[in-house]
Amino acid sequence: MVNDARRMKPVRPPRRTVSAGGGRRKWGVTGGTDTRHDATTTFPEANQAMTSALDAMDPALRDQLERASAGLTYTSESDRPFELFVLPGAGDQPPGVDSFARLVDAPADAPRGERDLDRFFARHTDGSDPADAETQRVRPRYEALRETLRTALRSPTVYRIGSVEVQCWIVGGDGRGNLVGLRTVAVET
Repeated sequence: MVNDARRMKPVRPPRRTVSAGGGRRKWGVTGGTDTRHDATTTFPEANQAMTSALDAMDPALRDQLERASAGLTYTSESDRPFELFVLPGAGDQPPGVDSFARLVDAPADAPRGERDLDRFFARHTDGSDPADAETQRVRPRYEALRETLRTALRSPTVYRIGSVEVQCWIVGGDGRGNLVGLRTVAVET
């Protein structure tokens, strides 16, 4: 296996915030401790400067989402952590996938799609191996995370942007004019 030092990231602190588009839009990210990959590297122009954007998020909602996703990873060809994010002032309903891709400064030619929560979490709930004791042990946590997102966010949906390392954004409104949710990476070669 080749060690690509450009992709290696040290363990980061549990909270950090990021600015999109060189300061044009402010948003934040928190969480994640995967030392093999930093989920923010796919769209680096959307992650240039640190901000305090997570402060725009309701503290109770922030705590609820952080607790529900703590320690869980999204399993694809690699296990990646969920990270909390907020796009302050971006609206209280998720826009279409193309509009959302522009909000996060995704490359214009990046493949994109939309899924509902049930389909996104199916690999951890409906499709989990009944013979795998560990998978069955954590299955209720994924089901609880899905339900937390469904009840805590307005019109939650999942946007998938990119290829190979697909950015997965679980996004909904927070009732305060912000788009909030969790994001992760699905590796699909």
